[in-house]
Amino acid sequence: MILNNNYKNHYLWFSFVALVVVLLQSKLGIRYSYDSNWYIIFANRISENLDFTHQPVYAPLYSWSLGFLNLIGLSTILSILVYWWVSYFFILIGFYLLLKNIGFSVLGLFVVLSNLTVSSLFRFVWTELGYSVLLIFSVLSLYKLINSSNKNYKVLFLLSISLLPLQRYIGGFISVYLGLIYLFFNNKNILKKSFELFLATIPISTVVIWNLFVSGFISGKRKSATSSLIDNLKQTLNVLYHNFSPEWLIFIFICFVIIILITKKKKISPILFFIFFTPIIQVCAQIYSNSTYSIDAIQPRYFIVITPLIVLLLMLFLNEIFKKKHAYFQYYSFLLFFILVSCNLFTINKRHHSVNSNNEVSYKEIKRYINTIPEDSKIGVFAKNTICRQAELILTSKIIPITHCQNYKINGDYITEDLIYTPTCNNLKGHVYVPINYDSKIKPNYIIIDKIGLSHDWKMYFKNYNIVDLGSFFGLIKSNL
Repeated sequence: MILNNNYKNHYLWFSFVALVVVLLQSKLGIRYSYDSNWYIIFANRISENLDFTHQPVYAPLYSWSLGFLNLIGLSTILSILVYWWVSYFFILIGFYLLLKNIGFSVLGLFVVLSNLTVSSLFRFVWTELGYSVLLIFSVLSLYKLINSSNKNYKVLFLLSISLLPLQRYIGGFISVYLGLIYLFFNNKNILKKSFELFLATIPISTVVIWNLFVSGFISGKRKSATSSLIDNLKQTLNVLYHNFSPEWLIFIFICFVIIILITKKKKISPILFFIFFTPIIQVCAQIYSNSTYSIDAIQPRYFIVITPLIVLLLMLFLNEIFKKKHAYFQYYSFLLFFILVSCNLFTINKRHHSVNSNNEVSYKEIKRYINTIPEDSKIGVFAKNTICRQAELILTSKIIPITHCQNYKINGDYITEDLIYTPTCNNLKGHVYVPINYDSKIKPNYIIIDKIGLSHDWKMYFKNYNIVDLGSFFGLIKSNL
């Protein structure tokens, strides 16, 4: 095979590949949402005051990670990019632990990112990327532990399942499921393994106790669900259907193959089926959560986190089938990679490209507009009413990614509902972004307005401004400049 393993220092190669991925991703832009804003707030608290408290509805590990990077002197943007780099590096390590081949490990990551839905959502300042890494190591280390006596895999497994619910609370379902497999897979040393699992629960138990103390609830105060179990099941099927992924299709097919092999008493461990069932547990846990609490409707981001794990599981199946036939394993692995990449590039991504192409043009226009604004200028981000949350969303989800602001901070100056802060952002030209609304007495010389939801009479509030059409935005410049 061309993809051999002649390189001794695979860590160096993986560091380089991960760096290339991060540079390419950052070129496309970091993506933000309202949740991203909170993660940045919590990270800032850590770096400025060593304040590790958080709002209980958000699992803390991601903001703690960013906060630690801020604490050692990295800017918010650089912290996010380093977090990406570490995550992609460990995804490569995960593939390498299974495949023992540098080339195939890199191909594995390429297969994952060739799905545009995955690579696009991984650019958000969200917990998804880190959660995917922990899913990979939780499942892989359990598989390796069952098939070997290497104690390092036990430490890796216990560490991974202890961190899963700290990254996203829903990871607790996966931790319990994998913990039960570990506890009963050979019915030996159950007392000892029970104690080890108890130690793994200490981190999340500590967070739960804190959450109860602060809010009276294990994961923060939440409203009861407004959608039923059947509604969420239908929504899940709808999301999976409209975000068809070849990885999932092959995964479901292999699940049936494993069941058939087990029933026919072929030489395949039933444990493999239980490990393969992990993504299904994730889906079921999400449906249960949405049917219990009033949280965001089921959407692609909830299931994208499973895609890297599914690619790994497909390789794990081939590894199990061709244990003693390494040449066959490499051949079918390469064939699988080729099929997945081809499907992703020529089916799924074609649809997404047609949807996103207009946004790319719009972003180029507004970036060009921003670059014409003099240094050290204030730029208003317009909110459509007296509550500035819309301005904050525009700032975090659109303006910051295209200007790559280096010093994004939350300052205690502006009132929005029960929180007082002003999201400000200094980019490389020294621009400071501030939210404004119709009632603002002082308006900056330059204003950016998102077209979505504008009232028909909005121009009457900005009579002294020249208006520039920027695609999805309007750019306003004071007439007397």
